[in-house]
Amino acid sequence: MKENLSDKKNELIDLVEDTITGLGGTDASYSELLHFLVRMHALSRPKRLMIGQLLFFKYLPTNERFIKAKKYYDIYPLILITEVHRGGFEGINLHYIDSKIRTTLFNNIMENLVVIRGGETRTNRIRINYHILSRFSMFRYFRPCYRQYKWQGLRKPPIAIPFQLWQTVEELDLGLFRHANKSKVYLESWKTIRRSLVGKRK
Repeated sequence: MKENLSDKKNELIDLVEDTITGLGGTDASYSELLHFLVRMHALSRPKRLMIGQLLFFKYLPTNERFIKAKKYYDIYPLILITEVHRGGFEGINLHYIDSKIRTTLFNNIMENLVVIRGGETRTNRIRINYHILSRFSMFRYFRPCYRQYKWQGLRKPPIAIPFQLWQTVEELDLGLFRHANKSKVYLESWKTIRRSLVGKRK
C-alpha cells in the first residue's frame, strides 16, 4: 500500500469530487469515502472512540433549544477528538475555518503534537486535549472549531480516517452547513479568532 499511497490519494480525491455538491458534503460523498476505504482494506467504523482519532460522520443536533434558535451547524463534521465521555464526545471540527487557516492549524498540530503509534500506520492517533490547544498560540485557530457532539445525534456511523490520509481528507472540505453558507461561517470564525487574540494582548 505504501508504494501506491499517492495513487490512492488521487483516487479518493476524484471519487469524492465527483459526488460533492457546490455546498459541500453529501450522503454520496460519505458513501464514496466508505467504499474507497473498503477497497483499500482500511475501513474502520469504531464502536469505541479514542482521543486523537480523526472522524468523519453525519450529524443532526438533538437539543430543542439549539434547533429552535436555528443556529448554524455542520451536517458532516470532520473532527479531531479531544475528549470522549458518557454523553458523547468533543474536539476540533476542521470545517469551521477556511482552507488557508485550516491547513495552517492542521500542519501545526501534525508538526508539534506527539503521534501515538498504533498496530498499523492507519491506526495512529495524536496526543491532544483542550488544555494543549488553548495553551499555545500556534494552535489559536482551533477556538471556533471546538464542538461537542451527542451520541444520539449521529445519523451515520463515524468513519475513522486512516492516519496516512488525514491531510488528503482535510483538504477535501466535506462540510455542509445548515442555516448558513460557508462564507458566513468562516467570517464568524475569524471574528472569534480575532477576539481571542485581542483578549490575550490585554
